[in-house]
Amino acid sequence: MTKHASGKIHTNISKSRLVIPMIILLGGTVFLILSIAISILYGAADINLQTIWQSITNFDSNSTSHQIIIGLRIPRALAAALIGAALAVSGSLMQGMTRNPL
Repeated sequence: MTKHASGKIHTNISKSRLVIPMIILLGGTVFLILSIAISILYGAADINLQTIWQSITNFDSNSTSHQIIIGLRIPRALAAALIGAALAVSGSLMQGMTRNPL
């Protein structure tokens, strides 16, 4: 960091160093959304993408497919994402506590 004559502090971090983490973050977000969608789409019951969209936007309690999607698949996918995030945070905390540079 350098201090300019006007009193502003400038960092010497180039924009190219910020691009790679942003690409990784964006790629991870896209992968997370795709994996949640695939988890909702595939299962023992054969349910297509249109039925999933209809169950989210216009839920019909008489439809077994809609009940499967809303009652089982979406909660399972969201729980898996939250549990994965919790495991990632706990692993990061353990690395920091033990000062393991890995």
